[in-house]
Amino acid sequence: MKRRIERLRKFSTVIIASIILSIGGSGCKTALLESGGAYAPVQTNGLTGVVTATSAPDLPLLLTDSAWTLAYNGALVACEFEKANRVLLRTVAPSLKASMDGYRDKIWLVNRTWARARQAYLAHPVPAGLSGIQNAIAAMQQLAAATAATLPRNVPGVMLPPVPSANQFRDLALP
Repeated sequence: MKRRIERLRKFSTVIIASIILSIGGSGCKTALLESGGAYAPVQTNGLTGVVTATSAPDLPLLLTDSAWTLAYNGALVACEFEKANRVLLRTVAPSLKASMDGYRDKIWLVNRTWARARQAYLAHPVPAGLSGIQNAIAAMQQLAAATAATLPRNVPGVMLPPVPSANQFRDLALP
């Protein structure tokens, strides 16, 4: 029995070590994007198999798109929560639906602003073109914090989503 436990312990140590080495050994070796994918597109010649980059990898666009996704989803969480629990929340805060509807309109407008700014950047991908996208991200981050703060606290039987801070994405620096 003791021998079996010792074998099992050695086996589990080998498995854990191999998992750690495989995770540590693979992964990002550089801060660059590999060829292929949405942010570093390539074109492959079907006859010869030659891969040609169609544009330079765009890490700043990847980072701004990631920041946008976080901010946009953060703003929608509170709206979806309010919609899913509207009947219960109406008894606690009757004016909540009207204020959340106002936020939904603002979210929609900022989303359109972001889409236009992103489209303009993709037409002319220069670093200065990211400012419109960054402004839209900042506006959406403020809306995410405002929508979450609008939800009433301490409602019996309801677990509210976490309140994001207005500057929760400040550490996402662009190169």
